[in-house]
Amino acid sequence: AKIAEDYLAQDVDAILICPNDATALETTMQKVKDAGVIAMNWDSNFNNQLVDYDIISVDTVSYGEMIFEELAKSMDGKGDYAILTSTLDVADHNQWIEAGTKYLEEKYPDMNLISDPVATGEDQQVAYTKTLELMNTYPELSGIVGISSVNAPGAAQAVREQGKQDSIQVVGTSLPSQVGDYLEDGAVDASVLWRPAYVTYVTMYVVSEVYKGNKIEDGTKLTMFDGTAYT
Repeated sequence: AKIAEDYLAQDVDAILICPNDATALETTMQKVKDAGVIAMNWDSNFNNQLVDYDIISVDTVSYGEMIFEELAKSMDGKGDYAILTSTLDVADHNQWIEAGTKYLEEKYPDMNLISDPVATGEDQQVAYTKTLELMNTYPELSGIVGISSVNAPGAAQAVREQGKQDSIQVVGTSLPSQVGDYLEDGAVDASVLWRPAYVTYVTMYVVSEVYKGNKIEDGTKLTMFDGTAYT
């Protein structure tokens, strides 16, 4: 909030925020709107009454279902699993979890969520420690979902150290650079992610068009930096 308000005082033309806590930033975004500055959020949900455009990386329900389907496949559709998340306030992470757990309840009744989601504060070391705690508390644990990019590698480190690659399946939302090594030895079974560069490109396209006075409407087409056609 402080960073955004400092920029607002510098008379910028647009302010874009990716909120970890959208509610806490509402007052700040209202100040941006009141100042007549282009107000946008990207990559995480926000109160759309306070922004000119809302750039979301993925359809939250489809994406949540996709993540948890990968977990189900790796666990053969049965067993106890846990969820590591960023914080309990990140709207899109909560939506992925809600969609994914509902999907498993309907499609895989033999899968059991053993606890409430465990927050790691976007800290890989905390994810590692929390995974060890889960393994000690729940000896029958056979799956972990890592929501936020640091959680799968943190969990995988613990799984690898304990030699549990075959008995505890880890699925996450990480970059290849974060989990590539763990994918090779089976400490991570799958990682699901959109293309971050595409999200940034679309975001910058939208803000530049809005600055020029153009509207973004259904069916708007653009060509990505790599030549890919996008709607």
